[in-house]
Order: sequence, then structure tokens, then C-alpha cells
Amino acid sequence: MPSQLLAKGEPFTAVLCANDRLALGAIEALRERNVGCPEQLSVTSFNDMPFVSLVQPQLTAMRIQHFGAGKAAAGILLYY
Repeated sequence: MPSQLLAKGEPFTAVLCANDRLALGAIEALRERNVGCPEQLSVTSFNDMPFVSLVQPQLTAMRIQHFGAGKAAAGILLYY
């Protein structure tokens, strides 16, 4: 989707990726198109995997507590 917006010249300021690996791919695609990250476009993701701290520019990632989310979901299922 970002590549389509870039090709059309559509303005946007950020890309929100479903996970860190997709975010790394988005950053690489932006580099190939000479789009500065984070100067021109922000890239964020979910998961916050340990290796992401090694990436430059640093990636903004939301850490998801998978165990806690699963426990809460199971509690809801067992309640109903």
C-alpha cells in the first residue's frame, strides 16, 4: 500500500505495520525509493522483537503481552 501511495504521489506521514518483520521490509522499500525514515516518513510496528533494537533508524514498536492477552481471552471464553 505505501508503494502505491508513493507511486501516485499521495501524501501520508506514517506506515503502521502488523509486525516488526513487515516494518523492516517497509523501511527497506522506502530506502530504495530515497524516502527518509524517520525524516520524511514514520514507520511503526507491533511485537518489539529483541533484534529490533539493532536496526537503524530505530523502530518504534508496541510490545504486546501475548501471554496476558491469551490468558484474558481464555478467561472470557470460560466465563461465557
